[in-house]
Amino acid sequence: MDPQSPPSRTTVTLAHLSDLHLRRGHPERENTLQRALALPEVEAADLVVVTGDVTESGWTYELELAEAALKDVAAQGRLLVVPGNHDASLRGVNAGTLLNRLSGAQREVSEQFSAWSVQGGTAEPIGPRGSPWPVRRDLCDGRCVVYGLDSTRASFGDLLARGGCGRAQLDALDEDLEGLRQDQRVVLALHHHVTHQASGRDTFDFDPALLLMDKAEVQTLLRRHRVELVLHGHRHRFSHRLFRDTQVIGAASTTLGCGRRGERFVGILEMDLDSGEVGARLCFLEGGCEVVLLEEHEPG
Repeated sequence: MDPQSPPSRTTVTLAHLSDLHLRRGHPERENTLQRALALPEVEAADLVVVTGDVTESGWTYELELAEAALKDVAAQGRLLVVPGNHDASLRGVNAGTLLNRLSGAQREVSEQFSAWSVQGGTAEPIGPRGSPWPVRRDLCDGRCVVYGLDSTRASFGDLLARGGCGRAQLDALDEDLEGLRQDQRVVLALHHHVTHQASGRDTFDFDPALLLMDKAEVQTLLRRHRVELVLHGHRHRFSHRLFRDTQVIGAASTTLGCGRRGERFVGILEMDLDSGEVGARLCFLEGGCEVVLLEEHEPG
């Protein structure tokens, strides 16, 4: 190795935010987001991953709020953001044009989120025929590959919040995963959850209005390919479980403080690029971090 060259990276760090629900008249949510982005651990992360529900109802002015709030991270080339069911909400579509603009409205939101993620040429869409999803982002000279998926379906926000990735998107992901080297580590990011909770009964696991409709197909990909980490949102509470050899991490709402005693925090994920092992911390907006002990064996 050239003695003048820097040593090769051995870890990659991701900051995981989700379910921001930015809307007019609630500046405290924007303020909370800015506090989260200003955490030293977030500023030092290689990539900031936002797993959907960035807006409350997908209105144009809410998208503009989100773009302004995330512009600095995007300009640094450190942002990957995927849409959630609230971002594809029909509440953001004029009622008079609902029937003939449903697919167009969802496509417009989907394309905007993809554009945020690929800003500055830091990521690229890999879908068929110019589709904006999935997007792929290579980190650490390609040793870590992060994929963003659009799991949304046009809906009435929280009234019908189920999702689906679709066959074309999953086929594109399958093909790209097939071409990776054995030493490349893989992260998937999407809004909807791909597994049940590790323990207990969760409404999100059983209510058909909240599910990822092609969850089985996504799980098939996780069985077929080596994927170290899946990041999702949607539930508004922090969760983690091991699915086969994949760590599945769900984020709490960054701005609403749902979950752990109403505390607001950001998930910091550190992956060893040699072993693929993942470490997790919760870094609180009020200060301090807490190590999360992730499962080493899949629950029975």
